[in-house]
Amino acid sequence: GLNIPMPDAPSKDTLKSIEKLKTLSGPAFDQAYIKEMVKAHKEDDKAFKEEAKNTTSPQLKEMVTQDLQMIESHQQQIQQIADSKGKAKS
Repeated sequence: GLNIPMPDAPSKDTLKSIEKLKTLSGPAFDQAYIKEMVKAHKEDDKAFKEEAKNTTSPQLKEMVTQDLQMIESHQQQIQQIADSKGKAKS
């Protein structure tokens, strides 16, 4: 295995986003959630590309390269949803 440490809890930014979403409902929730998903997928895309570029581990490079394909697909999907709603554009 790769023995990569995992966080014990969500980040402060993630917790802040969750708390914000808890206060919303209906279209306001949808808009905020879509915006958060667009942002999260962009951040993940950037982080995974950086790791794929810089890692010296062949196993990790293969894993992040495969995962990056899924992230990019999800990023396109959430962007299409955002565009169709006319909200949370990139």
